[in-house]
Formats: sequence, C-alpha cells, structure tokens
Amino acid sequence: NIPTFEPAVGVFIDGAFRSRAVFGASELFDMERIEILRGPQSTLYGKNTTAGVIGIYTRAPSEELTGGGELSVGNVEGGAGDALSTQFKGGISGPLTDTLRASLTGSYANADETMGEAVTNGGEDGNDADRYSVRGQLSWDATDALNLRLIAGTVQEDDKQTTPDIYFDPKGPLATSVLPLWQRAGISDTCASNDAHDRETCHTRAVITESESNEVTLLGTYELVNGWTVNSITSWDNYRFEGSNNDVAQMMAPLLILQDTQETESWQQELRLNSAGGETVDWLGGVFWYTNEFERGDGGDRPFFL
Repeated sequence: NIPTFEPAVGVFIDGAFRSRAVFGASELFDMERIEILRGPQSTLYGKNTTAGVIGIYTRAPSEELTGGGELSVGNVEGGAGDALSTQFKGGISGPLTDTLRASLTGSYANADETMGEAVTNGGEDGNDADRYSVRGQLSWDATDALNLRLIAGTVQEDDKQTTPDIYFDPKGPLATSVLPLWQRAGISDTCASNDAHDRETCHTRAVITESESNEVTLLGTYELVNGWTVNSITSWDNYRFEGSNNDVAQMMAPLLILQDTQETESWQQELRLNSAGGETVDWLGGVFWYTNEFERGDGGDRPFFL
C-alpha cells in the first residue's frame, strides 16, 4: 500500500544495499552466510539501518570444479484440491584459468493453485507460484594484491500468490446491506463460503502479480604493502512490479479495478580503507554514494479506475 516506503532494517547483498526486500526473497541457493545485526548500524551501513541489518553473502567461485543440485516435491491439500509443489536448486563452480574462476547457479519453483473459488457463477483459483532465479559470477586475480569479483543475477516471478481468502462480517453493513442490494441489482455475484480459513476465495478473477528484479555488483579488493586494504563496492539494481486486481472492493463484481505498475532503479558506490587489524587501535574510513529513482504508473495510466 505504500510502495515508496523503505523499511528500517536494511537488506544488503554482498555488501550492496537493496531498497526492496524482494532481492533477498528468492531461493537462497548459493549462500556462504547470512548475518543478522541488531540496530542501529549506521556507522558501517549508512542507509535504512536504524533497526538493524540483514546481510546476505553469496559463495565466491571455487578454485576446484564443484557442482550440485537439490530437487524437492510436495503436495498441499485443500482449497483448489491437491496442489503439486516442485522446487529445484543447483549450480556449478570452478576455474577457467589459473587466475579466473566462474560459477553459474539457478533455481526454479512452481506450485499449483492452493486457493479455490466459491463464486456461484464462476471464479478463478488462486495462489499459484512460478518463479526462477539465475546468478552468475566471475572472480579474477588480476595481481597478487588485486582481486575483482563480478556478480550478476535476476529473479522472475509470475503468479497469483496474493489472492486473499475473503471474509464478510455477518452482522456488518457489507453483508447485511450493501452486498444484498448489489446482488438484487444483478451487479454482484454470490459467494458460497464465508470461512476465513477454508482456502476458498470469492474473487471473480484471481489477483495477478508479475515481478522482475535484476542486480549487478562489482567487488574489488586491493591489499597495500603495509597491510592496509582498499575495498570497493559498485552496484546497480532494477525492480519492476505489475499487479492486477479486478475486485478491490471485494464485492464479487469487477467494478473497482487496480492495475498497478512500479519500477525502481538504483546505483551505488562505496570505497573503504581498512587498517591491517590486530593492532592496538584498528580503524577504517570510507565514502558511500547512492541514488534511486522510483516510478509508479505505466505511461501515465492511472493505477485505479472504475
């Protein structure tokens, strides 16, 4: 409901800030570690970290050829029936030359509809899922002191997962006055279920969600002869969301329709100089630059219309 709101817990992937939590919400298939830091963390993480930090770090390409995969299959009963759920994660990593290493990992998740429909004269099942992720990396030892690591990834999602289980208060004005009036006028359909926990929805059409997130990060580490280290993080990310709900009023009638489009693009650069460590006083210093552009609407079209 508030697309420009950014939470007070910052999400960082490989040291780069992400304004949307969706960047960390895919199948975490090539993780090295996840750090949970209580806030405030604004000394080392400069943006949106008053409540803390979630730091996600991916695994760098390995020096030896390795690979693996994981396949899981499940079933969810109820609602629209037996919903088959499948998920695959896998990847390969290893050296290309003496100084260049690479990795390619990916995941795919699919689930049938888990929310049935209870509209008398039609309707559409909801809450299916179809999502895939791909991430590629290159790690180059340019010199004995300089390492560059390039990380690029994308997450694509097309589903109806936000379709809700509608409940009407039997004694409320909607169930006692408004809805019966609209049904007598032939505007609204009839819902055969009013149970908030039966996995039955009363939408004539399911709520549709499509999203795409892309990110590219370049990490640089340079070790000086005195033991100090220069670290650089250069990153770009893009996120696009498209959603459609043909019954915002939840009246079993496509009268109040929401078609929303949101897109954001970010650039950032961080430079740090660290002391060698292990001394009486250890220190670091750096600069951080970040810019973000957010757009809502598609070519001037209004998100709400009757």
